[in-house]
Amino acid sequence: MFGRSRPVLPTNLEEFRRARNRRDPGASQTASSPVEFESLIIDVTEHISLNEDRSRSVYRASTVVVGLGQSQEEAGSLRPFDVVLKVGYHKAQHRYIKREAEIYEKYFCTPEIKGQHVPNYLGLFLGDTYEGITTVLVLQDSAFPLNYPLEHYSLDFRLDVINALAAVHKAGVTLPDFYEGNVVVKKWPGQTHYVPMIVDFACACPHTCELELKEDEDVVPEPYIPEPSTDVFPCSDMGDACKRAQLWLPRGYWFGTTVPLHDAIDPDKLLTHPCPEPSLRGNRGLRGRAIAEANRLREWLRNRRKWDAEPPAPLDFDD
Repeated sequence: MFGRSRPVLPTNLEEFRRARNRRDPGASQTASSPVEFESLIIDVTEHISLNEDRSRSVYRASTVVVGLGQSQEEAGSLRPFDVVLKVGYHKAQHRYIKREAEIYEKYFCTPEIKGQHVPNYLGLFLGDTYEGITTVLVLQDSAFPLNYPLEHYSLDFRLDVINALAAVHKAGVTLPDFYEGNVVVKKWPGQTHYVPMIVDFACACPHTCELELKEDEDVVPEPYIPEPSTDVFPCSDMGDACKRAQLWLPRGYWFGTTVPLHDAIDPDKLLTHPCPEPSLRGNRGLRGRAIAEANRLREWLRNRRKWDAEPPAPLDFDD
């Protein structure tokens, strides 16, 4: 699974224990930084993903934090908890993972967002392994990735995802290429409600959102209305996320202009809209173009009705 050129991460992270899991000396120390501790004893339980050039892996693990002055016997009585490890090898991955850690430390330090809309950040660690400099970002784990594209899920769940993303925007961060890979989901024991969380901030950017984001209000209070203009919904990144989540009805397009959906799904009505190229009027190819656009929108509506009627569960299992 790892390939000949990629050594497997030691299951007990022995190198990091020997290095006493020293914090990255270059990382900023803020009020959100985890408390200092003697060591972090980790047993890796699952390999989740590996990037294309095999220089960065994500693992699920079980861990026990040993406090300063605690003995190994005392540590043995502690209850382990689940974490996710993002592990990078070499200097390029060190910069990549360190940047994500700085996002957590700077922007996600309040109880309104950490552990609610993004995972709890536990620390950034450095060690020297047989791969050279090795960097590990540790996040508390209680969530699992989505198995389907975001638009396949129920309206309520998609609204929850966008509201979680809005909390990230309100904290001062945007994900310009947001997609379902930035979403994990958890379910509190004994409850039926699925809670989405936003993850993977290595490519995130500082952001001042132009939307008026209010507490306990949906970002999209009226779903399935025509897509609003930028005057009404001025944040383009959030707007792109809403379109990906299919919270608005799509626009019809005719030679670079937008057409109301009720006209765009009917080729005859679409042909009544102005054509900026006189040479195409009456051309058989023009009608073919109108039919193609109408079919695109009809397919969108068919799929939307199908997914709303039978959406998949965000988790394929119950706790």
